[in-house]
Amino acid sequence: MLPGHVLLDHHGAIVQADDGFGALLMTPAARLRGCDVLSITAPADREECCEAIAALKATGKPFDIVKRFIRQDDTVLWVRNSVSRMLVQHQDLIVATCTPVLEPIARHAPGDLLHTAQVQVQMVEAQSSICHPFPLAGPSWPALLQVYIAEAEGRIMDIDMLAVSLGQSRTLINRYVTALVGSGVLEVETRSLDPDVAKAYRLTTGAVHRLEDYLLKFAAPVTR
Repeated sequence: MLPGHVLLDHHGAIVQADDGFGALLMTPAARLRGCDVLSITAPADREECCEAIAALKATGKPFDIVKRFIRQDDTVLWVRNSVSRMLVQHQDLIVATCTPVLEPIARHAPGDLLHTAQVQVQMVEAQSSICHPFPLAGPSWPALLQVYIAEAEGRIMDIDMLAVSLGQSRTLINRYVTALVGSGVLEVETRSLDPDVAKAYRLTTGAVHRLEDYLLKFAAPVTR
């Protein structure tokens, strides 16, 4: 669809519309003359439009706005309006150039987005099967995953490594790791008597089983 152009008076009534604007609204341009532009604007967008027009009248500064028009068949059309003031035959009018806005692909698959949101909620709820929800607050959940990944890759993970990996302070990570140890989710992997050697952590056997059950439940197919 091509852009459309419309002239409005300062009360929002359409003084003149071209054929392009009529095509956008699916209405002959001549029939739009005298129509209140707010009446063909989506109700949820009207307040923002009124505020923008008021600012234009006060300052004369042009503006762009993305809004929705309600067309003759009750369908909704998104447009980008470029709006300014114009002197036409000694009349101070408002001119708007309306360009259709293509909708994102996601708008055509609301069911897929709903399913994704539902799965995200299920994933959060299922975390409680690994341990009580409270210890998984804050950085606990990403810390738990980092420890699991490190062990699976044959690496160790201590407090300092977790702090760097998660972008958090050592003090904060230490507090949450202590909570996870107290909940039976993590345990000390190395028990060196050397006071200069940092303790590394791993998941307890029970936590590993529960986490892997969780990961299997929500695993996506892997394409190689």
